[in-house]
Amino acid sequence: MIATYQVSVEQDSILVRVPANLFDRDEIVRFLDYLEVETIRRRSQMTRAAAEQLAAEIDETSWDQVQARMGGK
Repeated sequence: MIATYQVSVEQDSILVRVPANLFDRDEIVRFLDYLEVETIRRRSQMTRAAAEQLAAEIDETSWDQVQARMGGK
């Protein structure tokens, strides 16, 4: 299988490149939110249920922000 992504580390950043047509913006945001919550959970020993609840709250907040930017549609 040929990877459809490239990963590189530069100083204190990790860069991930994927074809623009592979994911839409919302999918990327949800995935990054998931990674952030998992990192927090791992460091804090948060339970999976608490992490899932936090992720749902983040998703709801993100969606509210998107709707607000679109004029409440």
